[in-house]
Amino acid sequence: FFPGVIYHLTLWIPAHHRGRAISRFYVAGPLASAVMGAVAGGLLGLEGHLGLAGWQWLFLVQGMPAIAMSLIFLLYLPDVPATAKWLSPDEKRWLEGRLDADRAITTEQGEHTRFKALRDPRVLAFVALNFMTLGAYYAFNLSAPTVLQTATGMSAGRIGFFVSIAGLMGAVAMIFNGWHSDLRRERYLHLAAPLLVQGACFAVMATTHVPTVMLTAYMVLITANWASAAVIWLVPGEILDPRSVAVAVAAINGIGQLGSFVMPYAWGLAKDATGDFHAGLAALTAPYLIAVAIVLVLRQGHRRRRLAVA
Repeated sequence: FFPGVIYHLTLWIPAHHRGRAISRFYVAGPLASAVMGAVAGGLLGLEGHLGLAGWQWLFLVQGMPAIAMSLIFLLYLPDVPATAKWLSPDEKRWLEGRLDADRAITTEQGEHTRFKALRDPRVLAFVALNFMTLGAYYAFNLSAPTVLQTATGMSAGRIGFFVSIAGLMGAVAMIFNGWHSDLRRERYLHLAAPLLVQGACFAVMATTHVPTVMLTAYMVLITANWASAAVIWLVPGEILDPRSVAVAVAAINGIGQLGSFVMPYAWGLAKDATGDFHAGLAALTAPYLIAVAIVLVLRQGHRRRRLAVA
């Protein structure tokens, strides 16, 4: 689903507007965590209604809207601007002209194969980047309520409140970073900065025992995570042949998900070995620092290619 959305947006949105478009789509992530965090308890409380368990109500309420919307999209969402009934002929020509200009910059010369993007070093670099950052994020986030409760002594309800607030802050940061990235026509520093902030937040949480500092670092961490998510998916559409974008995003996202298995497992081993979460928190700083280094190297290569073309 996700690679399909990113690819579809590249067929509609010119490159210099794509940050706003993708961040406004992706903002559903932090908003969902805020909303569902608030209603999940009520849905689980429907245990026994109509003969269904609480978890079944939770799955139905979350799943049925997606099924309904998929049918609406299939029937009514146009594939490309040329088939959109709400655009005038002049608007279609203007939009297609902008998109053609973007494609002229990124379209590769020579034979095109569906999986050629998988051999591109830039794609492989983003695979590594997503593996580390996604894995590190999930390693912490799956245990975040327990970590925060242990560090602060707060109730689960109060921790849930801070989780929801962090989701809302993340939504604002995502929209802003996508907009600002379009405004400055720059992607790499807009990705490196929030990644660096996340690494710093893990370092702070690993070394503090002050509840307010721990909570503040957590909320900044979640905010920066969603800010980086607004930008990471913009780069493939601007450096690759449009025909390669879906495959590249699928590889970056799919292989990166393996980190979501490996790193939480390693996190658990560290917890078992040391008896607390501080060693794991300290270790999670490293993947983000490596990710920042990857982004800066890619930025340098991008600048060299632009100067060569100029």
